[in-house]
Formats: sequence, C-alpha cells, structure tokens
Amino acid sequence: MAASQGSVLDLVLVAIPGGYRLLAQSATGMLWLQTHFEAEHWHLLAAGHVSVEASSARLIDTDAREAGLAVSHLPGQPHGDAEAANPANPPELRPPAPL
Repeated sequence: MAASQGSVLDLVLVAIPGGYRLLAQSATGMLWLQTHFEAEHWHLLAAGHVSVEASSARLIDTDAREAGLAVSHLPGQPHGDAEAANPANPPELRPPAPL
C-alpha cells in the first residue's frame, strides 16, 4: 500500500499520561484502525476516545508506517489539563495480536 497523497496525516498519536491517544485523521487511518481493533470499539476510535500504553503505541506506529500510513506524534497536555479536557477518561485498549 502506498503512503497517503500530499501532507495528509492518517493517524496521530497524542501523548497522554501513561500512554497515547489514537486519533484517525483520514478515512484511511480510520479503516486501518478498524482492522486492528474489534468492532465494538470502532465508535470510540472514531470519537478519539481510545488510548494505549506506550509499548502498544510503538507497535501501532511501526505497523501503520509499514502499511504506508502517514503517522505523527504530538506532545500531550499537562497532567491537570488532560483530566479537564476529558473527564470521561477514555478506555485503554490493546490491539489484538497480529496474525
């Protein structure tokens, strides 16, 4: 699969305390995430409410880049602001093991 055209990002990993939040930035990014997470989590992925541990984020980053996605990392919010920005505390999910 070729990398996305232009400067469009497909997936952004935003640093948060304890890991990274996954944000699909394109249809390609969302479709890729859907192939790595169970259907019951897709609505959370689409809303940007999924976070993973740093070790899982590294695996996701590597796998996504190997698939041709444009991936970026962004620094997170300070600890106090993260709670205020998302009081629901999104669930931490682990992607299924690769086939």
